[in-house]
Amino acid sequence: MSADALLASDAPLNCHLLSGCGFPAPGADIFIYPSIWSFHLLGIQFEINKPMILLVIGAAAVAIFFIVAFRKAKVVPGGLQNLAEYGYTFVRDGIARDTIGKGSDRYVPFLFTMFFMVWVFNFMGILPFAQFPVASRFAIPVAFAAMVYLLWVPLGHQV
Repeated sequence: MSADALLASDAPLNCHLLSGCGFPAPGADIFIYPSIWSFHLLGIQFEINKPMILLVIGAAAVAIFFIVAFRKAKVVPGGLQNLAEYGYTFVRDGIARDTIGKGSDRYVPFLFTMFFMVWVFNFMGILPFAQFPVASRFAIPVAFAAMVYLLWVPLGHQV
């Protein structure tokens, strides 16, 4: 079978490396996740799928990590508090102060939260059994951009 004939025909779903049929390109169906649970609330149907579950797990992981790390904060940090403070210092000194400049310290909690949420959501792309970067869904960056815009427009002139 020629290469042109392989490209023109639809490859069967059971095509694999040594079957001789070539590599079937993935279609748009790989972006559609089946509903795991659906329910109605106020006449609106909601569906819970894998990206939504990973979003909740990621947000909970970030919140739980920093709550546990700063629960019993000490002057001389150790263990998780040291790691969490290093992350905070990185965002404050490496992102906020370098980018925004004077007056950036009041935005550090927001930037800190956004940074670690995006980091965890993208880390899920290489995490076994998750293997889906939650921040790759179009709605997540749009929601983050809307939050930044709604915060920066009223407060941005005060920097």
